[in-house]
Amino acid sequence: MGRGPAHRAADVRSDARRAVQPGRRARRPTVGPAPTVSTPGSDLRGLADQVLVRQTPAQLAETAADLIARAAASAAGARGSFAIALTGGRTPRPLYEALSGPAWRDSIRWEAWRVYFGDERACPPDDAASNYHMARTTLLDHVPIDPKHVHRMPADAADLD
Repeated sequence: MGRGPAHRAADVRSDARRAVQPGRRARRPTVGPAPTVSTPGSDLRGLADQVLVRQTPAQLAETAADLIARAAASAAGARGSFAIALTGGRTPRPLYEALSGPAWRDSIRWEAWRVYFGDERACPPDDAASNYHMARTTLLDHVPIDPKHVHRMPADAADLD
C-alpha cells in the first residue's frame, strides 16, 4: 500500500527536525532538472506536495515561470481565463523579469490573465516601495495584459484603517 501526502508531510517534518538538531549535519535537498512547458492543459497535479530546489535564483525563476506558464495554459484552456495573485518585495522580481522576457513573453496567452495582488504597502502606486510598482515595472508594462484585468490594492487611500 502506498504512502499518501500525510505520510510524506510527516517525513518532511521529521527530516526538518533532524536537520536542525545541534551536532547533526543537515542533508542537502535533491536538485533536479527544471520541468518544461508542455501542451495546454498539462497535468500539474502532484506538484503541490513537492519541493523544487534550484542552484541559482535565475534557475528558480525559470522553473517558476515554466510552472506558471503551464498553469496559465491549463486554466485558459479549461475556463478561458487564468487568475494569479502577485506578491511584492525583492523575491519575485527575477520571476517577473523571466515571465516578461523573450523566452516567455510571446508564448503566454496574456489576454486570459486576471492579475490580483496578495499584499501591498501603504504608499502610492508609483512609489518605488509599492509592490504594484515593482510588478508593473518588471512584468505588467512588458506584456499585453489588458489594464482592466489588473486589480491593484488601493493602498494610497486616505482611510486605510
